[in-house]
Amino acid sequence: MSVVAMIGAQWGDEGKGKVADVLSREVGAMARFNGGNNAGHTVVVGSDKIVLRLVPVGILRPDVRCYVGRGCVVNPAYLLEELERLASLGVAAENLTVDWNCHLILPYHVKLDQAGDEALGRRRLGTTGRGIGPCYADKASRLGLRVADLFDDGRLAERLGALADRHAPTLEALGVAVDEVEVLAGLREGAPKLEPYAGDVAAAMRQEVASGAKVLLEGAHGLLLDVDYGTYPFVTSSTVHPGGAAAGLGLRPGFVDAVLGVVKAYQTRVGEGPFPTELSGELGERLRRRGNEYGSTTGRPRRCGWLDLVLLKYSVNTAGVDLIALNKLDVLDGLEPVKVCVAYELDGERLEGAPASLDHLGSVEPIYEELSGWADGASGATSYDALPKAAKDYIKFIEDYAGAEVAFVSTGPSRDDGFMRRQVFE
Repeated sequence: MSVVAMIGAQWGDEGKGKVADVLSREVGAMARFNGGNNAGHTVVVGSDKIVLRLVPVGILRPDVRCYVGRGCVVNPAYLLEELERLASLGVAAENLTVDWNCHLILPYHVKLDQAGDEALGRRRLGTTGRGIGPCYADKASRLGLRVADLFDDGRLAERLGALADRHAPTLEALGVAVDEVEVLAGLREGAPKLEPYAGDVAAAMRQEVASGAKVLLEGAHGLLLDVDYGTYPFVTSSTVHPGGAAAGLGLRPGFVDAVLGVVKAYQTRVGEGPFPTELSGELGERLRRRGNEYGSTTGRPRRCGWLDLVLLKYSVNTAGVDLIALNKLDVLDGLEPVKVCVAYELDGERLEGAPASLDHLGSVEPIYEELSGWADGASGATSYDALPKAAKDYIKFIEDYAGAEVAFVSTGPSRDDGFMRRQVFE
């Protein structure tokens, strides 16, 4: 396998940053294909915690070529900030290419996202407020600005004016304002700094594949947040499904050799939406505290609960997951028993799979199977043999139920905490 698409198999926050960092040791190229700076991929290197929200994690290794495909949306001001932070850590970004056709997140989109969600009141979606949804909406409305527009001043001013006119009435109704002159000045100032990174990612990716390079397609978010396959409307605005990896990067679908689904050993969710296995009280707080479950992008506390294998199997089947990367097994140290959701009850009937309409998730009751816990021993383990027997049994239970093999196990926050059970790239 030379091209592997990595996706989250839950509601995001599964630890994709660490998995991407581990796999970056083996690859020649990494590429982001969806989302924007609403997705934080975290890597712990020594005492440093590095959060990358747009640039692929491979940028931390000087020999890995990194790409941001046109399926992503780019806040130019934020991208420059991220590049500056990397430079302050001694990380150069000469190997980064951002596609000419990535749509730009502008202050209009951020204001619309924040004020618009707040105006929904109790019906609010709980977005990150980064302007992602409004930017994708402008893309679909054929009104958006793209990276290439930054380098044609006449076209930039004209298209920005059209976008400003489109959003002015809505912003006024929401009681917020954006200064068009100030936005244009900011884009003009940033354009020369971004121009060295702009290029044709689709052509570059085809060349990577043709050369036989090992390539990791670094997805953001999780399948349960996919705009088509997630728990709509509590979803993100981009395609998380690995089929979107090919479209977002300009690859033929057949070029994706395998799909790696990243899974947390328990379940978390940020923002609103159904969560059948959510735990309240001390047990939920314990998972949050031990797992450091706070959003890397927003800082919001994550809702925590037992692992939902019904939804994991849905993700595996829907996305064609071949292999699983299992994160944060160590967080379950000391719990007895460990529960997993294996079915639902809805209106007095047992459901063995996810309901046909995920809208019904808010009404189901989880049916649990209790597994033996382990006192300790998972934390910091660097081989499968070093795990307690109950932890091994837990992994096997997940594999048997979900129908996919666990290839990687993470046992702590550091990039060295964990082990491979089998190779992802061959």
